[in-house]
Amino acid sequence: MVDVSVLIASRNCASFLPCALKSLIDQSLSDWEAIVVDDASDDDTETVVRRFAQLDTRIRYIGLCNRSGPSAARNTAIDAAQGRWVAILDADDWFGPDRLKNLVHLANNTAADVVCDGVMLVNPDGRLSTMFSGQSELPSRLNLTRFLEGNMPNPARPRQGFGFLKPLINRDFVNRHGLRYDKNMLFAEDYTFYAELLLRGARWALRPEAEYFYRVRSGSLTAEHGIADLQNLLQADRHLMTSLPQDRLSERDALRAHLISTKERLAWRQLISAWKRRDLAAGMLLFLDQPQVALYLTRNLSREFVRRTITRSAVTEAQ
Repeated sequence: MVDVSVLIASRNCASFLPCALKSLIDQSLSDWEAIVVDDASDDDTETVVRRFAQLDTRIRYIGLCNRSGPSAARNTAIDAAQGRWVAILDADDWFGPDRLKNLVHLANNTAADVVCDGVMLVNPDGRLSTMFSGQSELPSRLNLTRFLEGNMPNPARPRQGFGFLKPLINRDFVNRHGLRYDKNMLFAEDYTFYAELLLRGARWALRPEAEYFYRVRSGSLTAEHGIADLQNLLQADRHLMTSLPQDRLSERDALRAHLISTKERLAWRQLISAWKRRDLAAGMLLFLDQPQVALYLTRNLSREFVRRTITRSAVTEAQ
């Protein structure tokens, strides 16, 4: 059994995969395998991966005949994994050279089921910035309540949240509890999977150093999500709520706050859609049928009105 199975779901990422795979070959910990699941790509993903596999037999390629989404691709990789630990690496990201060694060391010293580190954001202009500022934002231990609180959306820092973390996860724990990614989710699938781990009692340890390099891309699935994605997230939150015992009060409170936030974001997207369709009735129903989100919608409308007014004034002055 190898130490770590690195799971890479790839859809049309042939141009990014060399960087991801080279970061694995350069790891100071050598006892790993990489399983690249090609989600029916239209580019040269298979050619790229097979070329690397010829150079390093630790790299394996699995091709899906039909596009299935990142969750299904990751589940395929989990089923094929042989490592004591499984680690997620997005096809357009990469690891620092000592990441696997440091995380396996952390796991061995803490008896944790899940271990991770910080995240380094790689911005489109090449600028690097840390997602979390030390232990004040990234605690040494993570429970379900803290995880849920750390996934509340922050418009000022949209690329911050514990759902962005990329942990090493004990494969025996995953299989013992029958956990897999929700194949219907194209957005926030990591959030849901991590919440399920913690719900089942996973012990999660963290180190603040950022050795996962996250490439910020405007066209990624994380950046582009719509009504259907938020509906799936809302359904996932509701499923978690039904799974939480009534006496776990702090966790239920934190999940309820996240659920309400998901409802608000969904209603805003639906309001925008109704406005574009010139469907005034549908827009009004959002206020009437969901009074709990009416204040959120009103505030967003006010901010949007102010923003557009300022923009118009600036254009007028420029003319």
